[in-house]
Amino acid sequence: MEETLDYFGMIKLLINHFGDGLVYLPEGANLELLEHARDFGHISDEGYLPHIGRQRVAEHE
Repeated sequence: MEETLDYFGMIKLLINHFGDGLVYLPEGANLELLEHARDFGHISDEGYLPHIGRQRVAEHE
């Protein structure tokens, strides 16, 4: 159950991006989710959405 919550939390984090794919952190964002997203390749080290991150966002918009 916790993994599911982390997944949806990560999706909410990914949705916070600019048109060029730069992800921004809203106030009070969970930094652990950012690390998980990076670990799974959903956010690049530079803070952008790579292809897989864009796919995840598209699945939930």
